[in-house]
Amino acid sequence: MPQTDSFKAVGNLNGFPFCVPRVDVDSFDNWITLGGYSSTGELEGVTPSQIDLSLKNAMNLWWNFHSITGSYNVNSSNSAVGNLEFIKEDHILTVKRENETDDLIPSRRACRGTHTSADDISYNPELPYENQLGIRRAREFTNDIQESNSLSSSDGSNPVDAGLFIGSSVLDDFIVRMYYEGIFIGYGVKQLAQVTATVDFNSASGVGSTFSGALITVASYLNGVTSSGPSDPLGFNFDIKASEVSLGSMQFRSVTDLRATNSGSGTKTLTLDADVLSGTSSTRVDEPASSGGSGSLSTSISISLEATDFYTY
Repeated sequence: MPQTDSFKAVGNLNGFPFCVPRVDVDSFDNWITLGGYSSTGELEGVTPSQIDLSLKNAMNLWWNFHSITGSYNVNSSNSAVGNLEFIKEDHILTVKRENETDDLIPSRRACRGTHTSADDISYNPELPYENQLGIRRAREFTNDIQESNSLSSSDGSNPVDAGLFIGSSVLDDFIVRMYYEGIFIGYGVKQLAQVTATVDFNSASGVGSTFSGALITVASYLNGVTSSGPSDPLGFNFDIKASEVSLGSMQFRSVTDLRATNSGSGTKTLTLDADVLSGTSSTRVDEPASSGGSGSLSTSISISLEATDFYTY
């Protein structure tokens, strides 16, 4: 745990330097507040102690959240055009302000989150609060590491992408007030972290095609239920694992979502294994020379989220 200097901040008299936006969670498959009140429990009414705990944890996330640790291993092989590989093992991604290299220490979060231009746009009381981009950006939280490359062939592009994110994959709200059936039930986060990877390889000398995709999302409210099958609406094999997880002694919802497909007249193999905060997706096509085309395509993705870390004083 990294150490930092103590400080005082007035904020908006609510524990944060902004007005916390509202989210109605009735339509989501899975939700849990930062105080532990959840869609899978007995919905007999949230207690004051659960709301108090959710506020304490939300403040800890805004002010003291330091980093996440995640991994991705993306391998692809196309016998016609070559190989690509992206690997990040146990990578520690820290909270930073956009376009800055130093970590965003707690005392510098008193005016805004990770967006650089929030203080460049002043508040206009004649306009709705939600429509003012500068004010919205004051409460946004994100940082990421992204890798992207492709191999080109006469059949087209073969893209490979991987990414690890703190907060949302785009600048967006972080801390939110959660409501269920119109009643305030506590604080949560729109998205704590995400790791994602995709490989989309086209034909190699008439071999066929392969696609592998993997996504892990951690938040206070998510859609997605544990399920698997040979065909989603787009025709992909899928394996989904929805879970309740503990990170930094706080409870969240997570969804591991894996997709894959392959085509070709040769030998085809495909494997999906979704687990709690981890998953692997792989597919392969081998075409013998006797079929008129020859060669192979293979993709393999392994992703995981392991830990969070916080500043101490």
